[in-house]
Amino acid sequence: MAYNIYLEIADVSDGANTEDSIGQFAVAEHEDEITVLEFRWGMRIPTDGLSGQITGNRRHEHLTVKKHLDKSSPLLAQALTNPTPLELTFSFYRPGDIGGEGDPEPFYEIVLEGAKVVAVEVTSPDILDPANDNMPVFEHVTFAYNKVTASHEPGGTEFVDTWTGE
Repeated sequence: MAYNIYLEIADVSDGANTEDSIGQFAVAEHEDEITVLEFRWGMRIPTDGLSGQITGNRRHEHLTVKKHLDKSSPLLAQALTNPTPLELTFSFYRPGDIGGEGDPEPFYEIVLEGAKVVAVEVTSPDILDPANDNMPVFEHVTFAYNKVTASHEPGGTEFVDTWTGE
């Protein structure tokens, strides 16, 4: 079972997860959050290929999500054309029990501060391919950011990194 991820962005995600916004894919308990269908993020530190010695400073990659084309889509496009710092909160949910049958419970959170939309790409499946029947239109949104906080709530561990001089 895949874990669920929801994204909250103030004044952007309000009503994004409702039937009016995404139809049959709506999740009532998360109506003011964006359902994240795919999540890609990473960090790197340059190293020498032979010695393994670190040769530079850490680098945060942009964070990209795949989501439904929804109520938040025009607002995210506007945030790209008129860059405004955003705060993003990603909430990760896992099955509530070992067998995977329990109610999902939040267990991990990533907060991005000073985030800006740096790319938006809308993708429609090939409508001539019968395998794509009933496939919705998706959107990939990419964010850059100044500060990240990641926390594993049950374990009480946290990671914070900032590069804004704070």
